[in-house]
Amino acid sequence: MNTPLKQRIDEKLDRFSERRVAEVLDFVEFLENRDRAAAPAARDADHSGVSLAGMTPTLNEWSGEAREQAVETPSQRIEAALALMREIIQSPPKGKLGPPFLDLTGFKFNRDEANAR
Repeated sequence: MNTPLKQRIDEKLDRFSERRVAEVLDFVEFLENRDRAAAPAARDADHSGVSLAGMTPTLNEWSGEAREQAVETPSQRIEAALALMREIIQSPPKGKLGPPFLDLTGFKFNRDEANAR
């Protein structure tokens, strides 16, 4: 873990109001959900031959799982958000950016008109 980076994030979050910290947490959760939504496609490709018959959980199983999950306090949610932010920051870039490209097709330059301005 990058300690100076963690300290910088903590310092900046300490300066924010509770509302702004909640917005940061919402954004981190948005990124987490977006990653989760992208992940099933990869899992489906891995398990394409698996039958899902008999694998749906019953209501009792769902409620049992819900009871087992601990309720997070706001400070735990903030710590989880910080950990996710650190992970995102430390992850390598997805790809190289190329040089900027400016498409001027169809652009007509009239020197006399430009000089008149």
